[in-house]
Amino acid sequence: MRPDTDSPRLRRHLATLCVVGLLLVAGCGGAAGPGTANATVTDGTTTEATAEPTVSVDSLSLAAFPPGVTAEGVSNQTQLLDAHRTALVRTPGTVRVSTNATIGPRSFETQTTTAATVGVDRVRYEARATGDLGNNQSRTETLIYANATNVTQRVTADGEVQLANVRERTELFDRALGGFATAANPIGGMLSRGEFRVANVTRRGDTRVFTLRADSYVESQLVAAENVTGYTATIQIAGDGGVLAASERIEDREAAAFGGYQFDYRFRASEVSPEPFVPNTTVER
Repeated sequence: MRPDTDSPRLRRHLATLCVVGLLLVAGCGGAAGPGTANATVTDGTTTEATAEPTVSVDSLSLAAFPPGVTAEGVSNQTQLLDAHRTALVRTPGTVRVSTNATIGPRSFETQTTTAATVGVDRVRYEARATGDLGNNQSRTETLIYANATNVTQRVTADGEVQLANVRERTELFDRALGGFATAANPIGGMLSRGEFRVANVTRRGDTRVFTLRADSYVESQLVAAENVTGYTATIQIAGDGGVLAASERIEDREAAAFGGYQFDYRFRASEVSPEPFVPNTTVER
């Protein structure tokens, strides 16, 4: 008997699979860090900034490098990721993250925007996810607003509200919001997969920007190293460890098993005022 692909239950199931798939592949997207990256336009592409003065790597002392980075590249992933989290939490701003993954006949794509104030006291997180699971497609939209005491949530799947509520902000919510506000999962995954070397160091005003690149893939749970046919990754880091921009591309020869993965992260530091919203509370889940 052919399943009812138009049933609300199946749509909710597909929406859940879409979100779970994205979380497994990409982690959480989030916001805020020091400094600025290349100018970002509304469609997510970047424009080339004015040429920045180059700093000689050999002229820098070890103390001048971001935590966990030396003249050779990333020396301590944990130290760098911890410094990144600290820098982002203390700096207000907005980050846009996009992720695209293909796993056999299934594809997942997300676009997230997160605005967070200092200390992640107030956050607005918006995510749009689409999943193509063979003959079925699903589109999920998530909107979250949090202040110091409450968290407002709304999730829709194919235009139908699946979750809408207001909850007390707990420690569990704090951890989730911190993940959105740092993009630590996908950035940490990228650091673990690439052998990053220092490509150049430039100066933007009073800030040194360290650009690291990787074209060699390290074994990970995402895809077997022997199946990777192409790998490129770039990350721009401020002196305190805050990630300003990042991108990663993976191509797999076993396209039927995996296919590929793309990740882009752009940060803009600025004072922000996350806007609250009123959820449709007809659904409480």
